[in-house]
Order: sequence, then structure tokens, then C-alpha cells
Amino acid sequence: MDPVDPVFRREAGRMLATLTRLFGVHNLALAEDVVQDALCRALEVWKFQGVPENPAAWLMAAAKHRALDVLRRERTARTFAPEIGRLIEGERALDPAVDELFGAAAIRDDQLRMMFSCCHPRLPEEAQIALVLHVLCGFGLSEIAGAFLATEAAIEKRISRAKKVLAGSSGCSSSRTTRSLPGSRRSAARSTSCSTRATTAPARRRPSGSSSAGRRCASPRSSSSTPPRRRPPRTRSLR
Repeated sequence: MDPVDPVFRREAGRMLATLTRLFGVHNLALAEDVVQDALCRALEVWKFQGVPENPAAWLMAAAKHRALDVLRRERTARTFAPEIGRLIEGERALDPAVDELFGAAAIRDDQLRMMFSCCHPRLPEEAQIALVLHVLCGFGLSEIAGAFLATEAAIEKRISRAKKVLAGSSGCSSSRTTRSLPGSRRSAARSTSCSTRATTAPARRRPSGSSSAGRRCASPRSSSSTPPRRRPPRTRSLR
């Protein structure tokens, strides 16, 4: 395993939660692109300069700067989270607002908000849990499949369908309502339990071979809003 893999796995979920708060959960794919960009940028820079003393802060800063670029570039083409959409009209207020959302306390709140956003009432409970494990906890298909005793293909389809549902939702603000639903609270609790099971899945269910960091950044990913990028070191795209 590449020594930076644990850092990437941990921080990818934190970055994605905050970026989804900025962009809105309906722009989850865009948030994933920004996370991917930050992770691949880290691989490029750290290869020559070494891993920084605080890699988590480095990654968050890279994601924040990229997010600001995206917000300014896409402000007329996309609908973002309501409070951010209002700030975009007055650009002077945008930078401090984004800085505040990337604070430690805000990131913790965003992770909880993202968990409940993944527990969308239109999604089956199993799909909710798989989505949380994938986008928020950074688990790969083989690990999630091990927790569910399912095939990787089945998990891939489950998560892909779940992402399509989120893409059609109204945004992260909907998590306030979702959070009050008993089924969503149960799914969130089960996600925590399954995250432990996934980490202890049999070794034969896990990917082997070269470093996942280098391997996953080597394959291109296309997006309608951004040019093809190298694969991030976390999980492969399911869109």
C-alpha cells in the first residue's frame, strides 16, 4: 500500500462533504471532480517536494482554491447551494464565506450533513449505506462488497443508481428533513457498523497489485464540466 493512501482515503470524504455543502448535493459529480483534482495534484507535488507536515491541511487548501475557481467559472451555468448562490452575486463576500465553510467545525458538521443527504428517502436502505461507505468513508467496491456479501458489480450498480437519485434532489438543505426520518437515522447507524465490517473484509475480496494511489491516478475520467483527469487514489468512478 502506498503510504499516502490512508491520508487520501480519510481526507477525500471530508473534502467531498464540504464541497457538496458548497455546490449542493445535486452537484455531487462536480464535487467528486474537485476532490479528484486535489488528490492528483497532491501526487504530482508530493512526489518531488515530499509529503507536507500537515497533509490534511494541504489537501483542504487545494480543494478550497479549486472550489473557488469552479464557483466563479460556473456561476452562470449551474445552480449551487442557495446560500452560496446568493454570495456569488457579490464576489467580495465569496472568499471569506468559503474560508469559513472550510473551518474544522464546519467540516465536521458537513460530514454529518452529507451522511444524512446520502440517506435520501427515495433510496433503499442498502443503497443508502453503500453510498455512505463509498463517498464519505472512501471504501472501494471490493470492501463494500465484502461487508454486504455481494458482488462488486452489484455494488457498482447500486451506488450508480443512488448517485442519480441525489443528482435529481434539491440539495444538501434537504438533509434537515431527511435527518428526522427514523429510517434515515437507522441507515446512518448501520453505515457506521458496516464501515468496521468493510475494513475487516477478507483479504481475497480486496484489490491487490500495485499501489492504488498510482494505479487510480493513471486512468482518465471524463466529465461534461471538466476536461479528462487522472484517476484519484481513492475509488474508481461509478458514474
